[in-house]
Amino acid sequence: MWVLTPFGFYSVVQKSFEPHGLLTIRARSRGDLENLRDQYLESKMSQIIEDVHADYQFRATVINKDWAEAVGRMTMDIDYDNFKNEVKARQGSERAGIYGRVWSELYEIQQRQRSSRVPQPEQLTGFDVAFAPELAGIEQTDEWRSDEERDEQMQETEQMLAPLHGDPVDAQAACDFCGDVTGGESICQSCRQIPEQDRMKL
Repeated sequence: MWVLTPFGFYSVVQKSFEPHGLLTIRARSRGDLENLRDQYLESKMSQIIEDVHADYQFRATVINKDWAEAVGRMTMDIDYDNFKNEVKARQGSERAGIYGRVWSELYEIQQRQRSSRVPQPEQLTGFDVAFAPELAGIEQTDEWRSDEERDEQMQETEQMLAPLHGDPVDAQAACDFCGDVTGGESICQSCRQIPEQDRMKL
């Protein structure tokens, strides 16, 4: 298990030569293990062992139940809305930059999946824009946009796609379900194509 936290990075495994239930916590930095011990494990974690020839230079052991309890406490302590910013505040820009590169590499998983199933613009519906805005080219960030910003961008996107859908653009009327401009109708052409039970989720 890889665990990235605002105070350190850890690789936690069950070594085959260790008794079942005794986990090994590995780290690239002694300071990371010290932070973990001081904040969550205290006397429950073994002494830190250093081996310059090992993949992870620093390691310690802990009983699995104590690790599980520590992870639970970490979860309850989450009070930030942006992980990378919290890392920068607590461990500095260099560590935040490293985590940022990890984020970038992992993003490739999402990009590969997306590239295999991105629909053409004419296939997009109001449901897509409401529940999968990235398919319509709406940029997503780690922070939620305000409702006003989100609605405005969704409306701009639907106006851009309206000619492809055959929807007349009239800012005076909007679809009851997705908010798309309709030109006088209570439901846009896109939402008509959505099954009624799914349409009610909009």
